[in-house]
Amino acid sequence: MSDIENQMKEAVKKILKDKSVDVVIGYQMGSLPLRAVPVAIKSAEEVDKLVWNSFCEANLANYIMKRKTDEKAMRERTRGDKPPWERIGVTAKSHDIRSIVALGLENQFNLENIVIIGLPCPGIIDRKKIDKELDGKEILEGSVSNDTIKIKGKDFEKTFPKKDFIFDSCKAHLPFDSSVCDVVIGELPDQVIDDDFADIIEFEKKTPDERWEYFKEELKDCIRCYACRNVCPMCYCHECFVDASQPLWFGKTTDINDTIIYHIVRAIHLAGRCVNCGACTRACPMGINIRLLNRKMAKTVKERYGFETGVKKEEPAPMATHKLDDPQEFIMDKEVE
Repeated sequence: MSDIENQMKEAVKKILKDKSVDVVIGYQMGSLPLRAVPVAIKSAEEVDKLVWNSFCEANLANYIMKRKTDEKAMRERTRGDKPPWERIGVTAKSHDIRSIVALGLENQFNLENIVIIGLPCPGIIDRKKIDKELDGKEILEGSVSNDTIKIKGKDFEKTFPKKDFIFDSCKAHLPFDSSVCDVVIGELPDQVIDDDFADIIEFEKKTPDERWEYFKEELKDCIRCYACRNVCPMCYCHECFVDASQPLWFGKTTDINDTIIYHIVRAIHLAGRCVNCGACTRACPMGINIRLLNRKMAKTVKERYGFETGVKKEEPAPMATHKLDDPQEFIMDKEVE
């Protein structure tokens, strides 16, 4: 067990014992190798379930939203002498922290009711990359030691360098103000690498026609399952534009034109809101790199407005504000100029 994990458990025990929170959302080891799953801890006696390792994949901001929207649980609380809203603690890495801050700024919950326990991201293992290397062989055991991943299965044992098998979204963490955390475990600032958008800069070198062909090819396998939408913390609308029937914005088919419109409109809705957690790409059953389009929007917002999502509690997204000195050259017809 790591020192970081021990410190996290002590911090969780403390806030549960002193009644600072009603519940803490964290991770426990799952039933499958290389997987940790979300868990809700309500007492100090349950704290030993918690883990902090390279398998803690899910963006836990989603689970704050699930508890917040559990109307039955809220009704139960109002029958007693407790306040109607839970105080929720959450063990969070940088992407989760920024999602929580962004959701709070959008009034999805009161940040004063959330106790953020900030932890350094250990670099999350991408199981799909490992599965590809194993060519379908079943993993029976998996562990991470220092910078090495060890995998065991029936009649085989393999070792992989960790740095080559973490999620791409873990390779660049946007900077954030650690003061947004109520408890800080470890050296958060040392874990931050400023995102230089190297992948997007390379993509922008393509001609418009080449980019269009890339997305047509990339999205042709989309089955419109909406896993990307359902796993995204920022897709919380009670009725999504794709579900509306009056007006019917576009077809619900898997025709490439309908599919492209869905992904483009969703990317626009996430402009200045996506935190690059990569949950959408991980959830896609077809292996589509949905994250690329969202990152392109994030780069545009950063360049135009100097804004990075969820970095500060007091800074609302550009799409929710208006300033008289906002750049507006995009509405001008260049040919007329």
